Amino acid sequence: MSGGTKYFFRPRKGENYSQGFNGLKTLVVGAYHFCWEAHARNYECKYYDKCVREGRSREFDDLCPIYKDRMDLYDGYYRISNSNIIEIDSYTEGERCPSYGDFTHFMTGIRGRIITQNERLDFWNSVAFYNYIQHFLPEAEDFSYQERKSVLDADFPAFMQALEELEPDVIYIWTDAVKDAVFSNAHRLGGTRLKLMGNHSVGSMSVWEVAVSYDGRLTAKDIRSLVEKAMSWSEKSGTDGADPESPTTENMENKCPDKRQVVRNLLFSVLSFRKHEYDVSRFFPGADTDEVKTVLQPLAYDDVAVTGMTDLYLSVSGLGEILALQQDNIRKLTADSGVLYSTFLYPEAVPVNGAVLDWLTLWKPGQGVELKKLGRTMTDKDVLLAWIDDMEPWSLIFCREILNSILDSGGRMLLLMRSSQDSQYFMTFKDSGMVNAIYEECDSLLIEFTPGPHDRVAMYPDDIVKRYARFTMLTPSRYRKNIVPSSRYRKYLIKQVRLTEKKLIMRIAGLLHNAPDIVQIVENGQLLRIVCIDKDSDRTVRLIYEIRQAVRHYAFNKNRLTYKDIQDMLHTDIPNIEKRISDLNLKHRRRRSISGGR
Repeated sequence: MSGGTKYFFRPRKGENYSQGFNGLKTLVVGAYHFCWEAHARNYECKYYDKCVREGRSREFDDLCPIYKDRMDLYDGYYRISNSNIIEIDSYTEGERCPSYGDFTHFMTGIRGRIITQNERLDFWNSVAFYNYIQHFLPEAEDFSYQERKSVLDADFPAFMQALEELEPDVIYIWTDAVKDAVFSNAHRLGGTRLKLMGNHSVGSMSVWEVAVSYDGRLTAKDIRSLVEKAMSWSEKSGTDGADPESPTTENMENKCPDKRQVVRNLLFSVLSFRKHEYDVSRFFPGADTDEVKTVLQPLAYDDVAVTGMTDLYLSVSGLGEILALQQDNIRKLTADSGVLYSTFLYPEAVPVNGAVLDWLTLWKPGQGVELKKLGRTMTDKDVLLAWIDDMEPWSLIFCREILNSILDSGGRMLLLMRSSQDSQYFMTFKDSGMVNAIYEECDSLLIEFTPGPHDRVAMYPDDIVKRYARFTMLTPSRYRKNIVPSSRYRKYLIKQVRLTEKKLIMRIAGLLHNAPDIVQIVENGQLLRIVCIDKDSDRTVRLIYEIRQAVRHYAFNKNRLTYKDIQDMLHTDIPNIEKRISDLNLKHRRRRSISGGR
């Protein structure tokens, strides 16, 4: 090695690295090389303890007996400082290596078949590869940053030098330990800044995607010229940039619908690149695909451009106007809240990924939370700010999923929509029993959802009370079948009763939740307990019967909960319960007979 070089293992720089992978100079950072003792002993290595166990690999670069016979023959290629180069070359020449194979599949988007040798070469010749730790380890192992902090910190200057020489636009870091080491020392990089863009599971590895920006290098894009270029792509396709598979609204109240479609598809393209899906022809059919990729791929790592496009979309879609109208109400309702989450660009919020408008949550890369995890992430102090778009409305199933997430967490949701849209969602909102307040400003609605049920719904201003009078009757009737069940009853059934069948849990939780004058649930620390208020009434007997019927209908084991088990669960003891149920059913049948079966 030349004097003054901080790294020992030389980075492997692909011959097409400067052209980049999909237009971006890409650095792949592995964790370490290892040398098995048994393998070294087969070559009668005298340096193993010093080279590997003492971490002094640099001293034995041209003494390794595994390579010694080939060093002169191949002009110094076979030496341990070339390990990064030798490993990737071996893989591209056909050697099997699961980690490199999984990563190549992930990056290229090739699915369902073996990658050819030419495809291996094309990818690895377009990127650079570098292992972070600068000496051999004795074996393959997992460890955290804290467990190897001194070693990982000591090798950061070598990483800095590799970064300075290669100047990548994006880095893919293998393992959490190396990612933590890099970001714990990132303050030492001076004008070079790193931003987490996301985490991916690639085979058995955790891979972190990191964008790199440098002082003095232009990263902001001219959004106006970009949109004009995209409009020209759309004109070539003859579709105004519309995705033919996406629902549209004719004659929608929008000053510039064509621009809205184009900006939407620009954001869709960025999302596709971040997901390593490189076919953007469906967003701009008819346009030159190579030109589209060349222009848009770098935007996946340009925060200024993504935020600018997102802000433009909010403006042309009408959401910006609704936000301005409802800003005071939003500010009032979130003043004392904990974390604020949002399904669209809202500067103070954490983006929620996986919502219908997933491409509107790109403005804080790597900081979002998945919608499916929201119920476990939010607390009762947190708020979700969401928007139902007139162009891409929520399905009723999706609407219920979000309401379930809010109910599970005990938090709140503030939902923005146009008042003209309320009719298609009214029954879902009503059945949830969670509407707490409605604010209307110039044909826009802000609806507050909180875990209920509520005795009444507050409406502002006063002149909308008549229009939304139907919302004042949202208190669910007892035993309503389709109400969203209380999360606390669900937790009780899972933890205390140890039920596992999801449908059965939902059904019983709904029955208990809709019987507040019969049973209540109390919390003592981490312990939940059901209290039966009306221990020996016909209503309680009917509740026990309906729970038993649910078990017979939904449970694989029909005796999963017997009448005694149900009474124990409700902390009641009604004598002769089966006879009481039989008498109650007989009375019910007689009443139906007298009333003509109605």
